[in-house]
Amino acid sequence: MDDLAGEVAWLQARGVQVQDLPELGTVDGIADLGFALAAWFIDPHHNWIGLLQLNDPAIRPPHSPPTHRSASGPPNLSWMPR
Repeated sequence: MDDLAGEVAWLQARGVQVQDLPELGTVDGIADLGFALAAWFIDPHHNWIGLLQLNDPAIRPPHSPPTHRSASGPPNLSWMPR
């Protein structure tokens, strides 16, 4: 993803609680892992979901999805609290 801070803000504005992980030095829910910025949240089924913004986009894994939202809009997040 290209703008982790923007995505985190977008999720928080919709009621998603981004995890604060002091052991990783998160600031506003975002940790600097050296090779990437990362943020985590927990879905209603208690699954941890992590988001990464790689410092070097050239190291993206093969077959990874585009790093931008599609023209049709944001992903289906109907499970999120309103």
